[in-house]
Amino acid sequence: MPPEDLDCGLIFDEMSIEEAKSFCVSTSQFYGDITIPGQSGLATHALVFVLVGVRARWKQTVGYHFTGNSIPDNDLNEIIYKIIQEVESFGCKVHFLTSDCGPKNKKLWNALGLKFHKHVVLNSEAIEHPTVSSRKLEIIPDVVHVFKSAVQGWIKNEVLWLPPDVVASNGFCSNEVNIQHLHDLVHYEQQNLLKVAHNLKPEDVEFEKKRNNFDVMKVINSEKIVNRNVSAALRFYSHAANRPEVLPTAYFIETLSQWFQLSKNRSMKMALSKENSQKYKETLQFYIFFKKFIYAVEVGHKRYWKPWQASIILATNAILRLQDMFLNVKGYSFLFTARFTQDCVENIFSLIRIRQKKPTALQFKCFLKSLTISQYLTVVSGSSYETDDTDWLLNFPSNVKQLKEKKAIEERKVPDINELTKIDTQAALKEINDNEKNVVYHLAGMVVYKVAKHGAVC
Repeated sequence: MPPEDLDCGLIFDEMSIEEAKSFCVSTSQFYGDITIPGQSGLATHALVFVLVGVRARWKQTVGYHFTGNSIPDNDLNEIIYKIIQEVESFGCKVHFLTSDCGPKNKKLWNALGLKFHKHVVLNSEAIEHPTVSSRKLEIIPDVVHVFKSAVQGWIKNEVLWLPPDVVASNGFCSNEVNIQHLHDLVHYEQQNLLKVAHNLKPEDVEFEKKRNNFDVMKVINSEKIVNRNVSAALRFYSHAANRPEVLPTAYFIETLSQWFQLSKNRSMKMALSKENSQKYKETLQFYIFFKKFIYAVEVGHKRYWKPWQASIILATNAILRLQDMFLNVKGYSFLFTARFTQDCVENIFSLIRIRQKKPTALQFKCFLKSLTISQYLTVVSGSSYETDDTDWLLNFPSNVKQLKEKKAIEERKVPDINELTKIDTQAALKEINDNEKNVVYHLAGMVVYKVAKHGAVC
């Protein structure tokens, strides 16, 4: 492996396990106790550490611990530093540390010297690297967790308030971002066959209804509410129903969605790259604007400052510094920000839960070993996270699945265009209202654009 492919980051997270002791016949040992030195009792969580490449697409589990409901700050600190020192001795260069924003991890951030309180967070800095004092180690709050926290925080508090400068520059009549506007949008489009916000269902906007934590933590449920399609639908609704007070909500959704897509990107289309200098400059300007924008947003009827705002700013500052190092100092051609997320660890947990929703410590050990060594990886339908696209260092691909997929594609029949039902255009247009005609117009434009872009003829 070339030296530049050894640039990496350390990502860690934990999942709940069953409090039980089990005897392993192969090792003649009992599993189920806490493995953190100096602690005792039955473990309630499994803590996993994964190393992930930045330039090259690889990942590798490097350790795990069974823990209780809490971990002393110094213990977690020492474990992380020991792992970093060990992998650096093999030639890897650990540049960042990614975790969610749970209370345990915030205590760790504090112990490591990361400043994230409101009055200092805008100018947050990386911490000193544990192996080389001249280097820095970035601490990144997982952007997927942060995004979910922001969306669910908005839902819980019902309203947000935009900064005065944003309201003035956009000519808004109000600075209120109200979750009720989504309910109004769905109700407005309910009778239409063709909908602008086609993915939003009435049950998705029943915000007064209590939801279980599992549904809340699914990123797909947050993305249903905050995406560019919903933003466009709100703008259309604002014009069609003459409700200009909806525009601030559309603006917030569009802006937060843009930050999220940029910060968990794994495609060349949105990758950070200096090949297109204008696009690169615009992306950096957006990041700088967005962290100031989020800093000035007020939450709830009492206009609070929330922890998810600090986490967004911390993640944004870290991404800005890392992209500068990788693109300008190390000379990368492009950078995928998805390399900084926790998707790789969450995918491991999803695969373990397929076999056992809440495994014992012994089951967890065996499942993790199986996943790490034998590369038993599948796409988990309905997972809380997107599918991570990196390969394991120990790669034993399964050819069976590939052969089945190839056979399925070959057997798939494409219908003859002449067999499709022909519809009288004028008769069809009489059956739909003006709003639905608008949707048809934009769908037709999208089809023509795609055809023209790829030089096809239809």
